[in-house]
Amino acid sequence: ILYGMGVNALAQSMEVPRERAEAFWEEYFRDFAGVADWIEKIKKEVRRQGYVQTLFGRRRYLPEIYSSAEYIQKEAERMAVKAPIQGTAADIAKLAMIRAQKFIDENFVLDAYQLLQIHDELLFEVKKERIKDFVPGVRKILEGIYEGEIVLTAEAKVGDNWAEMKKYE
Repeated sequence: ILYGMGVNALAQSMEVPRERAEAFWEEYFRDFAGVADWIEKIKKEVRRQGYVQTLFGRRRYLPEIYSSAEYIQKEAERMAVKAPIQGTAADIAKLAMIRAQKFIDENFVLDAYQLLQIHDELLFEVKKERIKDFVPGVRKILEGIYEGEIVLTAEAKVGDNWAEMKKYE
């Protein structure tokens, strides 16, 4: 719904009658009144500027918003609503990888390796005897990427493999 799903698509997705999906859709916007205002603000912004931005200022240009075809305009509106959210998440992930690697290069040469990113997760390989030093340091870095009204938190899990991961306090 946040990304512009209408009542018909919601009914199909939920596999419920249209009336039930419409009731859910209306309740959603009643419970989260600010969401509807934010969506309208984004739609106006993209029509005025031709682009939207992430919290870090990266722009997504959407010239399709000026199309004479209404369905193309509507798709551009959906992209405009998604871009600040998904783009900001991508910005955070990229900054996290850059800063985590710098932390490793300065403090954990041959003791820790950044292996990969999966959505909003980073996977590291760290020597067991260095975990107690690594986790608090990298957690502080990750939680400090964005300092504003949104508070970022980072959880850590440790294990010999993915199946054995346990939350690290």
